[in-house]
Amino acid sequence: MSITKRALLTSGATMALASAALADQQQSNQAADDLLSHEVLLLAPGGHMMKRKATAKGVEMVKKYGRKVPAAYAMVYREGDDYYLMANQQMADGSMLFDRQDGWYKE
Repeated sequence: MSITKRALLTSGATMALASAALADQQQSNQAADDLLSHEVLLLAPGGHMMKRKATAKGVEMVKKYGRKVPAAYAMVYREGDDYYLMANQQMADGSMLFDRQDGWYKE
């Protein structure tokens, strides 16, 4: 597996662990696609996405090798065999990147 793909998988796991919600406090009406604390969003080769619970070893590896996403707003994009991770960030004019997301994707 290439370093880029490995970094992307690690970044995805980091995003999962950065969630502010607590898994133990999940509401019964909470959507199944919400990412809770100590959950992992795993992006596998071929584009398959899986949501899993992190183990103590998984948390250790993410904190050791992962990169914390500065804002919980992030997007993963695939084009062929290339994957891109984009996190929200402040732009030169002071606005935030994801404030400009109109027209980026279809619902």
